[in-house]
Amino acid sequence: MNLSKKLMMVTLALPLAFGTASSFAAGDQHERGGKGGRGHGEHQVCSGTAGLIYKLDLSDAQKEQLKELRSVRHAQAKANAEKDIEQKRADRAQAHATMQKIVMADKFDTAAAKQFAGGMASKRAERNVMKMEAEHEMFSVLTAAQKEQFLELQKTAGDDCKAKKKGKDGKRRHHEKAEQK
Repeated sequence: MNLSKKLMMVTLALPLAFGTASSFAAGDQHERGGKGGRGHGEHQVCSGTAGLIYKLDLSDAQKEQLKELRSVRHAQAKANAEKDIEQKRADRAQAHATMQKIVMADKFDTAAAKQFAGGMASKRAERNVMKMEAEHEMFSVLTAAQKEQFLELQKTAGDDCKAKKKGKDGKRRHHEKAEQK
């Protein structure tokens, strides 16, 4: 083999070797939800209260009602996602173009920016209302005692999450990491 072929082989093999070494160095963090993983890591513990409803002592009828509500919501979400995909893409592209036009203009147009931001906020508000409606339907299945029990579980989960995010000295963990650097 001549020198140019050897050089090409080394050039191709070197990135592969480094990529393999870094994946071995990361270990199984991705499987266990470590840094960069999608598993059930620390973020999963503090991710909200969605699973708390199933820690309640639900009757079989309540479990069935919740299952039905989930399946109906899932079907609605799937139908909405598939409906007018091209139109949604066009709307996003138009919104991006409008934002770029506002940002790249020679002089900033505050009124146009406020109007654009207001439209985005109203879309977000609509999504929040739909989410609250879905949660209301789920909580309407519960009895008053179960709702109180849920609130207690929610408070406990929030306290656990806060404790987990703080270090031994009471400082938040991300501050500790920044101080260590």
